[in-house]
Amino acid sequence: MATLLIITNKGGETALHCAAQYGHTEAAQMLLAQGGDPTVPNLQAETALDLAAQYGRLHTVEVLVRAQPDLLRPYTVAAACRSLPPPLTRLQERS
Repeated sequence: MATLLIITNKGGETALHCAAQYGHTEAAQMLLAQGGDPTVPNLQAETALDLAAQYGRLHTVEVLVRAQPDLLRPYTVAAACRSLPPPLTRLQERS
């Protein structure tokens, strides 16, 4: 099971991301119970909570928030930018 928790697809999504996006609440609960991390972002900087909310999976949203209440943090541009990779600086200043 531990391997299942860290494997990602080409979009950087874990099994928890997929369970949340498609509303598989029981699977999300199982993954959380086994140590799945709901704070891990995919390549679009979305967490499992973001996907569950975006797709209207309200029961799954509730499960994720109950498992980790600090997921409900205020959105700030600075916080969003911290989760993105840094831009290339002019091809490393032209080497």
